[in-house]
Amino acid sequence: MGDSRKIVKSRPEVIIGNFFPIPSFLICNKLDFNLNEINFENIYEGISKAYWHNCILSLEDAVITYELDFSKLGPKSKEFNASRGYNVETGVCEWQYSQHIIPFSTICEIYDCPVHIITVDKDDIYSHIYNFLGSLEQSIKNCIKYDYDFGEYLGITSKTIRGNK
Repeated sequence: MGDSRKIVKSRPEVIIGNFFPIPSFLICNKLDFNLNEINFENIYEGISKAYWHNCILSLEDAVITYELDFSKLGPKSKEFNASRGYNVETGVCEWQYSQHIIPFSTICEIYDCPVHIITVDKDDIYSHIYNFLGSLEQSIKNCIKYDYDFGEYLGITSKTIRGNK
């Protein structure tokens, strides 16, 4: 997938708040396997964790996202998140990305987030859907906004329209 034709010719420079890939997600009605036995490392074998789906929603079963454990972040990432008010010693939160990436001037700290499965709550059968929608919204809000020309991507230029005149 990473080698397929790109819409843009180059990627923007990485800066804080501008480094998330385009979000991807799956939605299905029902899963036909046991969630407790699934091995995501096997499913995504050969695919960098940076390109795993942001969320997977099974309407009848669960939402699959990620978990961010602040205590496992690198020292600079901990310092950055502490300055934003997060409890970096014991804080854990749901995270819509397979990795937590914070680039600094000399290094880029990357933490691989473990998969987090939230099953249907019998008292609120829609809570996992709300969680999915929140993760999707955050993923879209934080992704890199690319500027591109659909015509150029499709190979349509003034020369092709005019017949190379």
